[in-house]
Amino acid sequence: MKELNKTIYKFTSEAPGPTVAVFAGVHGNEKAGICAVRNLIDKFVPNRGTAYFVFGNPRAIAEGVRFTETNLNRCFIKGGTGTSYEEIRARELIDILDQCDGLLDIHGFNGDEKEPFIICEEPSIELAKSFPVNYLVTNLSNIGIGGTDGYMFNRGKLAVCLECGPNQKFEDYIELATDCINLFLQYFNILDSDMANKVQSDPRIFSVKAIVKKQTDQLSFDTAYHNFDRLVFGAVFAQDGVRKYIAEEGDHILFPRPNQKIGHEAFILLQECKKSC
Repeated sequence: MKELNKTIYKFTSEAPGPTVAVFAGVHGNEKAGICAVRNLIDKFVPNRGTAYFVFGNPRAIAEGVRFTETNLNRCFIKGGTGTSYEEIRARELIDILDQCDGLLDIHGFNGDEKEPFIICEEPSIELAKSFPVNYLVTNLSNIGIGGTDGYMFNRGKLAVCLECGPNQKFEDYIELATDCINLFLQYFNILDSDMANKVQSDPRIFSVKAIVKKQTDQLSFDTAYHNFDRLVFGAVFAQDGVRKYIAEEGDHILFPRPNQKIGHEAFILLQECKKSC
């Protein structure tokens, strides 16, 4: 193991193989992945290739907050010149991502939903099916910019973002985060796996239709929605000031967050794919 500045750990085998990265703590209050990585790094030995384990946002992790100045997961843009702590950190981490063939970025979400899910783009769906999740979201990189998985996608590399359960109950999801790290490393043959017993999941797949940001301090929903709820066609499901949001046929909702700050993402609209997006 080579420890790089106490937040980046590099493991290299004598046997050649791919280079991958596992990120945790890109948002400092998303603790399941942070705990899983801490538990693994002292005993991890790759069978081949190279693996980086990265604590994404050390300052936010220390303070137990999502970010300190800027959302780090909107800062992964090649050639960025921003001067906030997170923008500078993103450039450091981009140097690692540019070396990698694949990325697992472990997150969590704020809300009372219990169901973990994967965010990835179409080339990474096969990889995503290695994980025991029932929901998969794609096309986010074509709508929003600056995420880790989108950065990798735009460079023709594989990446999945694991939304590993609710942050307020992160202890219940450390085991899942650990299992998914091992499955990710097995997929790239960094660790050996028993392929005969390997089972692919068959998640419902949703495509991102729109990301909607909060415009006023008067945003409200007509009921308490949860991730992947289907909206009633033709109904006004949300109102932000004078603007009303009317559900179109087949709309589902993700991250319904009426208490977000103005200018931040209030909800995401999804459409379910019949087979593959």
